[in-house]
Amino acid sequence: MLASLGMGDFKPGGEFTRLLTALAAFNGLVLVTLIITYAVPVVQGAVARRKLAFSISLLGSSPQEMVWRAWQHNNTQGFENALGQISSDLIQCSEQRLAYPLLDLFHCRQSRFSLGVQLGRLDDALSLLTEGLQSDYRWNSFTVDNTRNVISHYLDRSEQKSNNADVGAPPLPAIGLLKIKNVPLADNQDDAFDHQKNRRVRLHRLVRREGWEWSAVEREDSDAL
Repeated sequence: MLASLGMGDFKPGGEFTRLLTALAAFNGLVLVTLIITYAVPVVQGAVARRKLAFSISLLGSSPQEMVWRAWQHNNTQGFENALGQISSDLIQCSEQRLAYPLLDLFHCRQSRFSLGVQLGRLDDALSLLTEGLQSDYRWNSFTVDNTRNVISHYLDRSEQKSNNADVGAPPLPAIGLLKIKNVPLADNQDDAFDHQKNRRVRLHRLVRREGWEWSAVEREDSDAL
C-alpha cells in the first residue's frame, strides 16, 4: 500500500470509508506516476541543454576565437558539420523548452554549460563571419543561415511566458586580436552589426535570464587565440 494510506494498522469498516480508501490509493498512484513521468523528461532536457552548450563551447571560448579557429584552419566543411549537429540539437531543446517551462529554473554556474551564453557567442561569431568580414571573404551558406534561423526559433520559444527584462543591445564583439591575426575584417563594424541590433537585444535578455552578464559571452583573452 502507498505511504498515503498509513501503516495499515487501521482498515475501513464501512462502504463509504472503503470507497475513500480506494480513491486515496488511486490518487496516490496517479500522483506518483505523474511526478515520475514529468520529472524524468525535465532532467533529460536539462542534461541535453548542458550537453549542447558544452558542444558549442568546443568551437571557441569567445566569438573571436570561434572566428579565428574557423579561419585559421580553413576548415569550412568541419565548421559547418558542427553547425549542422548544433542546429539539430537546438531544435530538440527548443521543443523541450515549450513542453517543460520548468527547464528555465535550471541555471549553470559555469559558462561553458550555459546555453544562453554559448548561443550568444555562436551568434556573434556567425555575425562576424557573415557581416563583419570584407565583402569578398564573407562566409555565407545554407548551413549558416539555417543555424541562425534555429537560434531565432529558440529565442521565440524561450521568450514565451517569460519575463523579458528591458535591456539594451550588448557591446559589439572586440576585434583587436582578429586584426592582429590579419583576418580581413570590414572597416566599419557598426554598419555590419546595425541590422542585428534587435536580435542581439533578444540574446542579451536570454543571457540575463540565465543569470549571466554579457561579459561572459565576450571574453577576449590574449591567450585565447
